[in-house]
Amino acid sequence: MTPIGTARPRRRFPWPRVAAVAVVVTVSAIGVAVARNPGGAKTEVTAGAARDPHQAEQTTDPTTTPSPEPTTTSAVPMTAATTSTTGRVVVTASSTTTTRTAAPTTTSTAPSTTTSTTPAPDPRAAVDLAVRPGGDGGWVLRRDGSVTPVGAAPTFGDAAGRIQNDAVAIASTPAGDGYWIATSRGEVLPFGAASDRGSMANVKLRDPIVAMTATTGTGQGYALTSTTGTIYDFSPVAPGPSPTRAAGASPIVAIAAAPDNRGYWVLAADGTVLPSSTTLFVDNTPPLDQAATAVDIAPSPTGNGYWILLSNYGMFSFGDTQFWGSAAGVAHAPAVAVVASLTGKGYWQVTSDGTVYAFGDATRFS
Repeated sequence: MTPIGTARPRRRFPWPRVAAVAVVVTVSAIGVAVARNPGGAKTEVTAGAARDPHQAEQTTDPTTTPSPEPTTTSAVPMTAATTSTTGRVVVTASSTTTTRTAAPTTTSTAPSTTTSTTPAPDPRAAVDLAVRPGGDGGWVLRRDGSVTPVGAAPTFGDAAGRIQNDAVAIASTPAGDGYWIATSRGEVLPFGAASDRGSMANVKLRDPIVAMTATTGTGQGYALTSTTGTIYDFSPVAPGPSPTRAAGASPIVAIAAAPDNRGYWVLAADGTVLPSSTTLFVDNTPPLDQAATAVDIAPSPTGNGYWILLSNYGMFSFGDTQFWGSAAGVAHAPAVAVVASLTGKGYWQVTSDGTVYAFGDATRFS
């Protein structure tokens, strides 16, 4: 594909490109999802029915007001190493126990045993952010399905106590009068004025769902994606050809709908961006190192560019987007999501501890 636009990441390192294989599932009005695999047969699956750009604001912690200084170049901050692949923090702890027993006349040593335990992920860790179209507020979603309103956003309820797996994504309706919450099992729960357009809850998925995006423009709808890049589309507009991925490619971590419903971009943990339509802008993979992975993608309002967010707050701008700052050196938890402002002259970053940072003309939530 011939790239449209010019990427502007300010650091570049050689990085292998990957190709991908994905399946796109579209849902018809009668609730039947058709899985399309290029070159393969169709498979039917039934689914359920200008403020100062030099100032960043920490909006959920009233005791700290971060003010990182935006620069004119985007860079990968090297402040703290994280190992998050999907925006979740998983810590492995281990302990070793050796038991010795002695008889009155002899001494014997029992075999050494090692017990390793992996604590369950923090259910209160933030995993995603949805912002109302007007930019005056939004909602922070946590792994347990609970939702924290920020700014002027009202509360419409949440999925806490209603799900047995992890909540992974939240998306606002076009009018900002409701939202959808998606889980790793493929459930989609509507709140407020959001309509129930279906989900994958009654289908046994081969790979877990990791992200969701709402369609833009007219009509309500959304799309889910799995770790392998399979797109399950529940929108009024059918997506373009599915992206392809090679076996063993880096896992998919995010999906974003293009303006005017022209298709989707999916983002892999290694920073590779794959479009679901040949008309979509796509450019080079940002340079990464072992200190960070890509966690989210936010398109510009024109669709001719996007930002890629890394777990250590590195922000890379491509196409017609600009760098407006980063929470590097200020935030204390891994970055998990980025949302562009309505004008494209700013964005919000959210961390796994639920803190929201505003840059450019993005509203500072109080």
